[in-house]
Amino acid sequence: EINFNDIDDNCDGSKFEGHAPVVVDVTTASGALATMTDTITSSTATNTTPYSGASVTYKFKVSKTNAPTSVAYVSSNTTSFTFSSASNAAHSSTYDVQATAVVNGEEQPYNGNTQSYSTPAAPTLPN
Repeated sequence: EINFNDIDDNCDGSKFEGHAPVVVDVTTASGALATMTDTITSSTATNTTPYSGASVTYKFKVSKTNAPTSVAYVSSNTTSFTFSSASNAAHSSTYDVQATAVVNGEEQPYNGNTQSYSTPAAPTLPN
């Protein structure tokens, strides 16, 4: 395998041989979000620096855990995203969020932690 070239060079069904796992942890603590526009942040991807010129972006998996369940993905050029940018963001809901790195176009497995969040109730309008 040639690391981070998005090709299964030895045709064994895996692109991830020969390099240490890339780990990205969600660093925003689990809990209640104050607003729908809160920022969720991750750590910087590990094990990408030995490969000079590696282009690293981030992808967040946002899994809605209450009914109706759903999964959305948010791509980011930085280690964070605004929660409301997830296509499944909804008030009064619960979510699990994971992060991964996309190195030279090759999406890495979700090897990091999972954080859980709840969103606030929808604001009420005055009468």
